[in-house]
Formats: sequence, structure tokens, C-alpha cells
Amino acid sequence: DGEVVQTSYTAMGQPKTLKSTTSNMLYVTGADYTALGAPSWITFLNGTRTDYSYSNQSGDQSQRLKQLKVTKGSTVLLDLNYSYDAASNLTVLHEMTPSHGEQLTFSYDDFNRLRTVSGDTDSASYTYDRLDRLTSVQEGGYTAIFGAWSAGTATTGAPAIQARLHERGVQLLPSLSSVERELRRRV
Repeated sequence: DGEVVQTSYTAMGQPKTLKSTTSNMLYVTGADYTALGAPSWITFLNGTRTDYSYSNQSGDQSQRLKQLKVTKGSTVLLDLNYSYDAASNLTVLHEMTPSHGEQLTFSYDDFNRLRTVSGDTDSASYTYDRLDRLTSVQEGGYTAIFGAWSAGTATTGAPAIQARLHERGVQLLPSLSSVERELRRRV
């Protein structure tokens, strides 16, 4: 629609504000960053603020996200807490938002491949072949099996399993509808 936006930056070159030069609206009203350059907080036109907290363990400079919290005034709109294993795999995603408390638990195999995702109302499991290719996804009583992998054989019609974001952005499970479509197509 011809809108042009202008970004202002911190002394370290990180985005600080985002303003429309067409309407003069300030979409991102401010931002701050940690000493290692990760976002500390961002404020938006609608009055919301997103705060980010990172791992502060001694000697840990991974900047793994520990908490993401969205507020508007004193109202908490979203509060996500993250836990990781020694290999930096996400193991728990806990939503602490009042009225939406939910927890997802992730498990991995010895090769750090995602094996299961379990939530309060849903779960999924994943299997792989020896070449680390996803071979099946099981969720909600359905199983999607991917092509028979063999040397020189191209697979056709393998479903595109897509991560879906839960309405609050917390559920990382395969799209059941894509699994269902693939199962119907194969029958």
C-alpha cells in the first residue's frame, strides 16, 4: 500500500523503534538489549511490552531463553517459561499465563532427535531411520508413515508435516490436519 517505515537504532546498531513515515505511527516504541545483544524488552504501539529473560548460570553465555512475558499495563497476556537439557534441547515449555496454564514436555533420543511432545491434552511421537530422516509421526490415534526409504528410490507424496502454533504460540506439534489428509490420500 506504499507505506514506508523508518527504523531507529541503538548505539550498538540494534533496532530500537519502528515508525511509519506515511502515517507517522510508531509501531515499535522502544527496545533494549542485554550486554550480549539479545532483546531484553520491546514495547509496541498497542501498549504491550514483551520482556525476555535468559539463562544466567555461571559461565553460560548461550543466551537460552528462560522466560518470555507479554504484558499490557499490569495485565499478563502471556508468560512462557523454558527449560533445557545439557545438550540445549528444549525439555519443558510451561505457560504460566493466568487462565491459560499449560505445559509441554519434549523428549529426545541419544542423537538429540525429537522423540515425543506431550501436553495437557495432546501428545505426539516421532520415529526416524538410520539416516535421521523422519519416518513416522503418531498423534491422537493417527500415524503418518513416510515413504519407504531405500537407495536410489525417490519418495513421492510424503506429507509436509508443519509445525503448528497453538493460538497462544506454545504448541509445537505436527499439524494433525496434514496427517489426516495424507492418511486419507493413501487409503
